Amino acid sequence: MSHTHEDRVAEHDPRYCAAYGCPMLGTMASSTNGSSEWWCCAHFGKDAGMLQRLTVEINRREWLAKAITDIRTGYWSDAWPAVFKSVQHEFAMQQRNDLRYGASDKDKTVWRWVQRLEAELQAMCNATFTKPPRHERMPDVGLQRVQLEVPEHV
Repeated sequence: MSHTHEDRVAEHDPRYCAAYGCPMLGTMASSTNGSSEWWCCAHFGKDAGMLQRLTVEINRREWLAKAITDIRTGYWSDAWPAVFKSVQHEFAMQQRNDLRYGASDKDKTVWRWVQRLEAELQAMCNATFTKPPRHERMPDVGLQRVQLEVPEHV
């Protein structure tokens, strides 16, 4: 069974990021006159060659992506107290109390908190794209012939 680009577009929930497989809400668009492609904070403005690598990194940090999405979708609902408690609990479970609401003096509003969480997610994803340190090349010692003795069988 072939799964074409058109199939993926038809299946795509327009509330979510246009990058295939991204679990984040689409919150940014480059068009000023309406767009069908909305991108999350991590994918917006990135080169096409990086989109899937970023999606993999976001999915590796699904707990943070889910927290951001839950805050954005739950803030205006009656479920907000439960959503807030769940997100705070998840940060404690991940041993990331630094991400809890009020852990930074920047958290003047929930939206500032969301911006801080998105910046943290972007930093975590971008950290994986730094070049690894160069290793020194081992000196060439040349090859030596080795003779192994073969045991005789009785």
